[in-house]
Amino acid sequence: MIIGAGAKVFEFSSVRKGSVVCAGASVGFNCEVTATFIGEDSVLGHRIGVNRTIIGAGAHLSAGVTAAAINLCDDMRTPDREVIIRTGTGIYRCGTPQFGALIGDGTQTGNSISLGPGGAIGQCSCL
Repeated sequence: MIIGAGAKVFEFSSVRKGSVVCAGASVGFNCEVTATFIGEDSVLGHRIGVNRTIIGAGAHLSAGVTAAAINLCDDMRTPDREVIIRTGTGIYRCGTPQFGALIGDGTQTGNSISLGPGGAIGQCSCL
């Protein structure tokens, strides 16, 4: 886990192994961040759960956003279906059965949004 300069993690939040919280980013009250990259100056509101997700710089996620990282399968302990991201120009194969979402730079969400595995929102110039 890496926490950048000036980043804040508020009460009752967990930032787990494999996560990067860049400089100036903020993880609100009662969040769970697992193996996720949070870009510079991004803000996670409260009660957010992100797993194996990439969040760009300057993004703002409102309360209750979740990003699931595993497709439904017969045994959820051993996922077996590769996650893909669908874009306007085709699909991107993640090469793994565990990948959450790609949330672009400057993206702002509303409350209580659930993103399935391979979700992509906002400006995702890396695809």
